[in-house]
Amino acid sequence: MAEYFQKAVTKHLHQLYTEPQFKHAISLVEKPEHLSPDQERFQKLKQLYQEGYITEEEYKQKRSEIIHKL
Repeated sequence: MAEYFQKAVTKHLHQLYTEPQFKHAISLVEKPEHLSPDQERFQKLKQLYQEGYITEEEYKQKRSEIIHKL
């Protein structure tokens, strides 16, 4: 029975960290309260990349642009 619960918990944790709607909810909980505008831009950019809205090339290009403006 313990093996059953372990598999069930593992399955649910996998869902939490891989399915977009859960990843978004987790990111809201884990978000620090005080971020600078630049930190918020980096965080949003990373989120867009992780959720597949932008390519790795677009992510790296935009990240470089943000860094250059610092």
